[in-house]
Amino acid sequence: MRPLFTPASAPGRRCSWSLAVAVLFALTAPAAAQEKYKETRSGAQYVHHIQLYDANGVLIDPAAPNAKPYSPKQTCMKCHDYKAISHGFHFNAAEKLAEGATDRPGEPWIYTDARSGTQLPMSFRERAGLFKPKDAGLTRFKFLTEFGRQSPGGGVGEPAEAQATTADAETDAKRFKISGALEIDCMICHSASREYSHERWIKQIGEQNFAWAPTYALGIASVKGSAKSLPDDFDPAKQPAEGEAASGSKLPETHYKRTLFDEEMNIFFDVVRRPTNNSCLQCHTSRQVLSPDGGIAPAKWVHDNDVHIKAGIACVDCHRNDIGHHTVRGFEGEKHPTGVNVSTLSCRGCHLDEHDADSLDDLGGRLGAPKPLHKGIPPIHFDRMSCTSCHSGPLPGAKPGAVQTSMAHAFGLAYQEREDSDLPLIVQPVFLDDANGVLTPHRMVWPAYWAWMEDDKLTPMDPGEVYIKTLRRVLRIRKDFRAEAGKATISEVDRKTTLGDAAGKPDADLNTEQRAKLAELTKQKSIEAFNANLAKVLTELAKTKPNEKSQPVYVSSGKVFSLDTREGGKVTGVEHPAAKPYAWPLAHDVRPARQSLGVLGCTECHAKDSPIFYSSITPIGPAPDGAPSKAIHELNGEDAKLLAAWEQSFGGRPIFKWVGFVSIGAVALIVLLFVLLGLNGLLKLVTRRT
Repeated sequence: MRPLFTPASAPGRRCSWSLAVAVLFALTAPAAAQEKYKETRSGAQYVHHIQLYDANGVLIDPAAPNAKPYSPKQTCMKCHDYKAISHGFHFNAAEKLAEGATDRPGEPWIYTDARSGTQLPMSFRERAGLFKPKDAGLTRFKFLTEFGRQSPGGGVGEPAEAQATTADAETDAKRFKISGALEIDCMICHSASREYSHERWIKQIGEQNFAWAPTYALGIASVKGSAKSLPDDFDPAKQPAEGEAASGSKLPETHYKRTLFDEEMNIFFDVVRRPTNNSCLQCHTSRQVLSPDGGIAPAKWVHDNDVHIKAGIACVDCHRNDIGHHTVRGFEGEKHPTGVNVSTLSCRGCHLDEHDADSLDDLGGRLGAPKPLHKGIPPIHFDRMSCTSCHSGPLPGAKPGAVQTSMAHAFGLAYQEREDSDLPLIVQPVFLDDANGVLTPHRMVWPAYWAWMEDDKLTPMDPGEVYIKTLRRVLRIRKDFRAEAGKATISEVDRKTTLGDAAGKPDADLNTEQRAKLAELTKQKSIEAFNANLAKVLTELAKTKPNEKSQPVYVSSGKVFSLDTREGGKVTGVEHPAAKPYAWPLAHDVRPARQSLGVLGCTECHAKDSPIFYSSITPIGPAPDGAPSKAIHELNGEDAKLLAAWEQSFGGRPIFKWVGFVSIGAVALIVLLFVLLGLNGLLKLVTRRT
């Protein structure tokens, strides 16, 4: 390998000079000194003609018949600090936050199982309202098979960590021994090649080919075989010889594209220092599926997307990171674990310059950001509201719209059976106060799961076991608990009673009022069917309760459903803290000033029907009978009477302004008259004396 630098001396002296320096450094450096990594320090992009290494650090010969997949860790760590990178925000999901770093609610992983009607927001981090993966029966390995699709690897995917902290450590260790580690794939973000396929990454994760995913996704080799098909007791060290094994009884095979390598076994990696937006969007795409006014969401081609992206600003221009990959999240008051001031990488810090004017570190205007004047807006708005309240996400409507995200709905994999109603059910925008009392738009999801209740405490059941042992056997559920358990059956008598003479008409020929009546009837029948089926399941689950105090319940749509023995075993649903939604702030897409909330005047927010205070929040989930709707101001604890009085004052504000202008004019005229009279009297007095 070429040395980092050489002195201006004869070639024959370079080796001895370098050796002397190395020896001197070894003698004088502290024992625990940080390893020195190669760097060019050039502003120009470094061209990566590199050799590949496998997970054991062995140089890969692409022509070898049993070549192993390349290891991003062993390959990239020759020049880059993999250990430091591994603690970055995208990779440290199972770690505590770095000391000194600040946190706020973030988008959770949402485990969904349509067969059991489960949608469980979860995180390894300690965040109020979130569950742990183990609550859904997910070990570290199972978590990866479920969510590795939108993960860049590392952290949970490192076998050593998984074995040390997983409840089912022995099983996980066996599976990791077969699948290999899911290391940080540097190229998932830093590849400039359009051949890199996130879909291929997802498919390899699904086959449990963790060690093979980076190689196949990058497109430098084909991979044949599936680790998923191998039994737990399979021993990779006892691989059968070529031609002796039956199909499916050996590890996946790697076949490199040999034309990509030169005679020294170097391969060109098309690397970019700053990840492109395309890399970010693999995991951070959102798709509105129901508009806030309750109608169909606008088509994608009429949407402008984020104003910053349209202006040519990249995601990483604001969401920056150091070699430790502690990505700046950009919220107000964020403290970076490095101690570097990142205040100007927030909306307010960049655009408003509200920090110490004597410090250059606090001056905004990054990338030519304009400073808005906000003429006529009282300053209290900037204390009480976040920038995103007016400028981010879809404009609010009578109720929040439905949205799907990459992390929750597995975007990136081509699939013909996608529906806008797929679990999990997430809504936006919901205007809630954050931890600092600042009004901020949020996304929201309600948990749905089976649990044992004891003394008002809920312990989630394993959704897979509930389905296999109960739902499939008792209700014959096949694919979708929500649809199958709540399937409404409307008799001719019911239809006649509801629609009268129009009962014989096809649904398409009914008028608006008749359709509304039919929809209400269908909803009621669905609730009745769901509750009847739910009673059967809860009755069956009660036979296996762990102790006498426990009772089975189902949590969904803001309620906890249980059997009421006093009502003959009927299902009753009550609101409960365990059924409360989890909400996290949204920041994108950002709209331009002319499309911001309030641009049409004060009454866009300060009116009796303004969505920012009166948008109706209805808990949604697999259960059709949810908790009652609430206005946003109720969720925020706003005083309804004070709010109404404030809104009424805006109704007469135009008249008040005119009265004020007239009064000021009258006072000014009177003052002017007094001044003129005073000057006239003074003039007369002076004239008399002279």
